[in-house]
Amino acid sequence: LWLSAPNDIREKFTKDLQDQDDWIIIGNRKETLDGEYKYCDSNLMKKMLDAKSVFDELDIRDLKEARIRANPYETIGSAFFQNRAAMKMANLDRIYDWLLTGEKPDNVEIKNPMNVEIKNEKCRIATPGKNAGRLSPLFYFADICAGPGGFTEYVLWRKGYYNARGKDDFKLKRFTAASPSYFEPYYGKHNDGDITKPDNITSFEDIVKRGTNNVGVDLVMADGGFCEILSKRLYLCQFLTGLSVLRVKNHDTGSGGKFVCKLFDIFTPFSIGLIYLMYIVFERISIHKPNTSRPANSERYIVCDNPLACYISEVKKYMTKINIELDRFWETKVRDVIEVVPENMIYSDKIFMAYILEHNERTIKRQISYLNKYRIFAQNTGQLDRDQEKLRRECLQYWKIPDVTKKKPYETNESLFAAISRLVKIIDFKELQQKPPAFTKNVLLSGASRMRYAELRMCAITEKELPVLLISTVSRFFPFNII
Repeated sequence: LWLSAPNDIREKFTKDLQDQDDWIIIGNRKETLDGEYKYCDSNLMKKMLDAKSVFDELDIRDLKEARIRANPYETIGSAFFQNRAAMKMANLDRIYDWLLTGEKPDNVEIKNPMNVEIKNEKCRIATPGKNAGRLSPLFYFADICAGPGGFTEYVLWRKGYYNARGKDDFKLKRFTAASPSYFEPYYGKHNDGDITKPDNITSFEDIVKRGTNNVGVDLVMADGGFCEILSKRLYLCQFLTGLSVLRVKNHDTGSGGKFVCKLFDIFTPFSIGLIYLMYIVFERISIHKPNTSRPANSERYIVCDNPLACYISEVKKYMTKINIELDRFWETKVRDVIEVVPENMIYSDKIFMAYILEHNERTIKRQISYLNKYRIFAQNTGQLDRDQEKLRRECLQYWKIPDVTKKKPYETNESLFAAISRLVKIIDFKELQQKPPAFTKNVLLSGASRMRYAELRMCAITEKELPVLLISTVSRFFPFNII
């Protein structure tokens, strides 16, 4: 369900934003959601908090085991990707009709066929796809605060490519569904991956604009945060970074970029104010909790489509100002920014308020239902949701994800003996005893068996052939001798 701001509201908001100097409200720092009833029903909120408190008495192991049995979508897991984040992106991409990856529906199964070849009971592999997007414009995307990289792995796989520093860094070596070679990690001017530092945001904007000919990226994904109260600055800086690097909708470019960011509870005036800013600056926004997000938690995603050029500058400046204010209180953690858009302005926007209230109350009711279900399953260890396998098959089919075996992460410490053993299983040893023809233009045109060696190219250090660089276009190729 999309939400769009009427033009008169956008215009009035932008004018008021330029004239204001007192929208940022400072108050005492909070670390709980107690008393945050302005954007949801207070009785529902109390019921949810009570349902959560029951688990304080449960052993964490019992709780996790009950969740596995009670969640009807639990067995979807990560499919053949490195983690569950990839499947959340797959879920969202399909729900929004491939809006995020910009895929044409006709190309989805051409690039990534659903047909599966069963090698044995433990090995199911996907049928190789075809490059159906060779004539399409380059697709640029940014994945911020999203280590170890499940979002990125899904996007690279879906686009049909041939196959923050520290503990939350991108785990490129764990990519098994797509090649990490198409992804470039960047940690900002300070080289620490801290997105809350203004210099890191501006340096990231510079490198993205240089790399995209000053146009911006088609998609920004952000997966940081774990709690509304404690992640407010992270939300702000992810929103600000997204606005800084996205392709903008104007008369020349037509369609703008897409932004998707993980959120949790959205009950506080600060969080609602940030969402209101995105509601003003984007042509349309949507807030959705996918099935791949566990139903008893508060995780959800905001999806924003087409940033509007005429509103970006003022909103970016204001977000930067908010970040500076938050930085002032970051060390002491006594005072905090409580509100960033006047409460009366949000309340007077009936369309926006109705959307937020309906979303929050629907999500809370579902949370309460599943929190109670977890409690019952924890007390009855024999209970199991019988629909898990059926829902798994139906979801994978709907999301166009083939049901194949998950590969092991790439080994980086393979011995020479192991590598040779692997090689002789796919090439006849007699072939290795014969010197293959030189890898030249004539071989390419003749379709000789030498082409097999191009895929597993071994270059002996005593080889006399000069290396050749091949550049391929749609209709022909161009060989260049490298000296």
